[in-house]
Amino acid sequence: MRWSPLVICLLASMMCSQADAEPYRLADGDKVEVRVFDRPDLSVTVRVDVDGNLRLPLIGAIQASGQTADDIERQLGNAYRLAGILDPRIAVTIAEAGQVFVAGTVHNPGRYAWEPGLTAMKAYALAGGAPRLSDSGNALLVFEAYRAIEQEQQAVVRLAGAILRHARLTAEAAAGTTFTPPAGWASGLGSEQASELVERETTLFDRRRTALEGELANL
Repeated sequence: MRWSPLVICLLASMMCSQADAEPYRLADGDKVEVRVFDRPDLSVTVRVDVDGNLRLPLIGAIQASGQTADDIERQLGNAYRLAGILDPRIAVTIAEAGQVFVAGTVHNPGRYAWEPGLTAMKAYALAGGAPRLSDSGNALLVFEAYRAIEQEQQAVVRLAGAILRHARLTAEAAAGTTFTPPAGWASGLGSEQASELVERETTLFDRRRTALEGELANL
């Protein structure tokens, strides 16, 4: 099975890291209530269409996607004044925000209502988080398989290091001037890993032999 990463699409066009720092900006599908005081004929509740516009009586379409409620109020004030309404008083509220779609390896993928302060982690929690092994073992089995491979690779490196260290200590005990890694000690290692281990043990062997020769010379 191919590992499926969590994909969170915030269709409300809101950056999760800025959810608490900035006012909400409208996106396609949001429902907006526009109230023009003393003009019930102009007071409506409409959705932002797929083009990112609000379509309103008298003034037609205005760009709404990416705008805040305050931005819309200013736009409408200017538009209604140009349409001949003196000193229009307008209130814009978001009646219903767009939805969040959570997909991937989660317990309950699907659409969820946006709410103020929503972040990617909160959306992940709304979808129930990662499936338990009893629900769908595939995701966790893939994770465990990767972890087992990593642990096996670490074990191979430790074993090779231990074999090489034993060869060095054996050479030291025999008062040898060099030590030779045994055949097959680097099985499963990459050439770079093997070279690093040999260099480390050779350096240690030379230092210990030099120190011993110095001590013997001082006797």
